[in-house]
Amino acid sequence: MVHPSRDGGLGPVVVGGGAAGTLTALNLLARGADHVTLIERTGCFGPGVAYGTRDPAHLLNVPAGVMGAFPHCPGDFVAWLRRADPGFTTQSYVPRRLFGNYLRHLLDEVAARAHQGRPRLRRVHAAATRLAVHAGGDVAVHMDDGQVVVAGACVLALGGSAPLDPPIPGLAGCDERRYVRDPWARRALDAVDRDGRVLLVGTGLTAVDVALTLLGRGQRGTVCAVSRRGLLPRAHTRRPPDAVPPPSLPAGPLTARALQAAVRAEIACAEADGRDWRAVLDALRPSTARLWQALPSIERRRFLRHGARWWDVHRHRMAPAAAAAVAAARCEDRLAVLAGNAIAARPTPRGVRVSLRLRGQREAVVLDVAAIVNCTGQGADPAASGDQLVRDLLRSGLAVRDPLGLGFRTDERGALVGAFGHASPTVFAVGALRRGQLWEATALREIRSQAADVARLLVGQPARLELRRTPTH
Repeated sequence: MVHPSRDGGLGPVVVGGGAAGTLTALNLLARGADHVTLIERTGCFGPGVAYGTRDPAHLLNVPAGVMGAFPHCPGDFVAWLRRADPGFTTQSYVPRRLFGNYLRHLLDEVAARAHQGRPRLRRVHAAATRLAVHAGGDVAVHMDDGQVVVAGACVLALGGSAPLDPPIPGLAGCDERRYVRDPWARRALDAVDRDGRVLLVGTGLTAVDVALTLLGRGQRGTVCAVSRRGLLPRAHTRRPPDAVPPPSLPAGPLTARALQAAVRAEIACAEADGRDWRAVLDALRPSTARLWQALPSIERRRFLRHGARWWDVHRHRMAPAAAAAVAAARCEDRLAVLAGNAIAARPTPRGVRVSLRLRGQREAVVLDVAAIVNCTGQGADPAASGDQLVRDLLRSGLAVRDPLGLGFRTDERGALVGAFGHASPTVFAVGALRRGQLWEATALREIRSQAADVARLLVGQPARLELRRTPTH
């Protein structure tokens, strides 16, 4: 199926219809691309995993005022919200499903328009399984239902891969009632016994969401969350901290230890002056990619081992209401957070018997739980992905794995770097696939910028934002 653009070439195709793919398609259309094809295996275009949750306790972890779809109009989401409820403000932490509805609404608006009698956006419900680049540079996307879309350029917005099983001996012997491999799968938590204790493996934002869902539905057994350090994400303040200048960082060759020490020193100085540590990390945000790229490969590995978790819990924070709910649950002993590792699991007639080695204790602790829930988050290493397209890209050499397993190798534009070391002129990536090059690549603000950049590269026209009609929430 060929989709010509107005200049006689082939319109771009975006593979992946979650938030990253939706933002890419919207930015392409805003810059004047006449015919864009958006492919999504689930048939649900817009929200993706991040914004597809229907639980009202799952809140955006940034204020609504910075969540617009377009970099040049960040307040657009709040304007959309206010058409239904004027009480929303730029500082509101709203349910994530509302942002998913916003993205879906934008796509529906675009799909309703046409150019020269043809739709500007075509949505395809299928799974892309193979990519082929023709001699002239055109890209053919093959799908599992036999369709083929030929495009002038392809943008991969695949998100992270399915969660990997944590390395707990015996876990493979647990059935789906005792072990929830992917908490974001449809109705994944429905079979969990509400009277029993539940063990969450991981203490990041996924664990926070799962705990809030379980507790919100009336889980009577204690929810226990375990990770090596037992660190929960920190909380946002209800009012944003006053901005501070970018921190002073060490000159010369960087090391992970020196970088972390410099940031800690800046935070200590800020707090001594009565300023908020959050402002220091926020001031680092525009420089994160540059600093990551300045670290030699061995130092990046060292950061992943020793500093990444510290960074994540401070950089990716909980909404104030979510943090308050977590704190209350801990005070009421409905939620326990443990530092340690699960070292064995064995199915029992009523659940799972888990052995934990907790920090500071020599003897293992044994817990009987109704279920274990994998809250380690989406996988980043394409070599471990079960996605047929990802495997084909690696097999064909169109893509290669980032040396640290953080997505694909890409250049500064997001173009895939192939097996021979050359950047593709027609195949690009946005979102999680670019973590190896950018480190911070999965938050909305970074994805939005990537989407705008690749749209500028492929279309080149100034962005034109068209106002939308009254939303439906």
